[in-house]
Amino acid sequence: MQKLAEPLPLIPIGGKLQVGKKNTLILNAGNASVRSTGGSDVGAFQVSAAMPSALTWTNRDQILRIDRTKPLTLNWTGSPAASTVAVLGMTSDQSSNVTAAFLCVAQGGATSLTVPDYVLAGIPVSRPLAA
Repeated sequence: MQKLAEPLPLIPIGGKLQVGKKNTLILNAGNASVRSTGGSDVGAFQVSAAMPSALTWTNRDQILRIDRTKPLTLNWTGSPAASTVAVLGMTSDQSSNVTAAFLCVAQGGATSLTVPDYVLAGIPVSRPLAA
């Protein structure tokens, strides 16, 4: 197995929506193409996919702090009827070297999802790095 000289950057393909942060959408509605010239193990390829319009997180501004003792309901509009909406929550506390995550999936056509309190209780609070 070959060891990489440096870690590869992790880039979210679609962007991310974070509580209290600006949207960082990367893919806009329309057609998106990915292509590679390939290498010694994988040949060249190109693939295109239709990107739907981004959904709108309608109660985003009401969620300023997450209370881990209560369920968290997320509401949205604009999701195509047959599409699935996934919610990924995670934290990483570098001071204690602890990372935790959860993934919840809403059924196609749903306009809300509630993350149960018992799931949130398992996500530790992260602390800012010491200066």
